[in-house]
Amino acid sequence: MRKAIIMFISLLIFIFTTACNSANDEQQESAVTGEDQRENDEQQVTNTENKQNEEDIALSKSDAEDILLEYENSFMKIVNSSANDGKVKKYQSKDELISHFQTIMSDSLAKERVHTYFKEENNALYIKAMEAPVWLMPDQPYTLEKVNDQEYHVIQERESALLGHVNITFTLTRMDHNWIVENVKREQFNNERSGQIKEEKAIALVRQNIQLDESTNPKIEVDHTSENGNYIVHVYEVVEQEEGSHTATYGWYKVSKNDGKITDMVK
Repeated sequence: MRKAIIMFISLLIFIFTTACNSANDEQQESAVTGEDQRENDEQQVTNTENKQNEEDIALSKSDAEDILLEYENSFMKIVNSSANDGKVKKYQSKDELISHFQTIMSDSLAKERVHTYFKEENNALYIKAMEAPVWLMPDQPYTLEKVNDQEYHVIQERESALLGHVNITFTLTRMDHNWIVENVKREQFNNERSGQIKEEKAIALVRQNIQLDESTNPKIEVDHTSENGNYIVHVYEVVEQEEGSHTATYGWYKVSKNDGKITDMVK
């Protein structure tokens, strides 16, 4: 009898031990499975976020048209709301207007637009009497080309008595999660008139005609070409200081590609 009791107790211990080991194995397997599931979930979230970021960066034709419409409106609303004598109502200085344009334009394009189309007189800002910049015509054919995730080109072929036969390229860049118009360039087709001056000549003409202190040695370079094919020349100096360097601008000049005429854009 005693032997039977001992065997019975041993059997119970065996069964209990086996059950505990099985439970531990299931818990470990469950822990491993849970960890794998969390890793899979995290990877899926990461993949989803990457896909969303790629979708946010990608630019469609509709997006490009909206950006270029905002670019056009930022300029034309100033023009259309001005007084009959051309006085700008909302802004009193070029610096204020440049800051306004920089919400949709690059720094260099904003400055070029202001210095080309506006002037300061008697502590007020006035619009110059001249043709407006060239805008995208979305109802006419154009192409959207991706340069990289941060830059796209909108290219439209145009032909008119004013422009001639040209390709207009609007460069759109992504800055601080927003798209802006970096620059606008015009390229004449091969039927352009002969005898037009080159960039090197435009730089030489500016160097010959500007008056600077002999102690200065400024950099003179073509910043970009305007829609009308003229060279926009930037004269500046890089000033080195302990905390870093900055650019000191001496002037912006427009040089006609046809006859080399120089226009001071700051005055």
